[in-house]
Amino acid sequence: MVGPADSGKTYASTSFGLQSKKYGGADSREALLLECDGRITALRGRPVLFEAYTNEQGAAGICDFLKSEVANATRNQRSNYHTYIISSATSFGDFAVQDSFEDTEASNKGKGIEVAGQKMLEMQDYNYEAESFRKLIWVYLTDLKKYANCIVEFHEVPLYISTPISPGSKIKKDEWDGYSYKLLLHGNKIASRLPTKFDEVYHFRAKEPLPSTGGIRRMVCFQDNVGRTAFPGLRRFGSKPQDITNKEFYPFWQTSLE
Repeated sequence: MVGPADSGKTYASTSFGLQSKKYGGADSREALLLECDGRITALRGRPVLFEAYTNEQGAAGICDFLKSEVANATRNQRSNYHTYIISSATSFGDFAVQDSFEDTEASNKGKGIEVAGQKMLEMQDYNYEAESFRKLIWVYLTDLKKYANCIVEFHEVPLYISTPISPGSKIKKDEWDGYSYKLLLHGNKIASRLPTKFDEVYHFRAKEPLPSTGGIRRMVCFQDNVGRTAFPGLRRFGSKPQDITNKEFYPFWQTSLE
């Protein structure tokens, strides 16, 4: 699930918890959200279990947990939860860089590039982030999705292109074309490759409220420059955004598939 802040990604992803018998569904298991953004209080009452992660556990802690979940699912041919949600990839990347920073400090015994008393990030910090994402997406979630739904939330920001203010001018300005986005991660190469590893990519948007709604309008697009779907039921919407304001996404998604 991709979208800017406050576009309803987490509200939508946690709606998959409605599959649980506890919330009226058919699955005896529950959904689990691995929460990295410090927003558990704001999501209180959602139909999922929460496992909070901070810099203390870091990206390594998340990967260790998922590694154990994969081992359990492989052994029992059934996962502990019917849905795993990573909220969000942006924070996971931040954790990975922090993990690398701490390891670098330890291995170099405090040595490294410093500017004005601050330790500067180096290339290996970002390479560590890339390796953390490789293990998360290409290894653990690839294996785990054989037994459960795996949802990862990505934040997006507009992609600004630097162009001359006039033909031949050396002075440039940053412009947004109105529809191009990039994932909010440190490495552009990482960001450009991550969505290709997912079966479905849904693009969430937040629009200015109408006087009649009294709140932010939240939309989802299944096919556009970000969204991609293989489900015929969702492809029929084309590139037209669907209004999901105040709706539970999972029942809407399930009905639309049919």
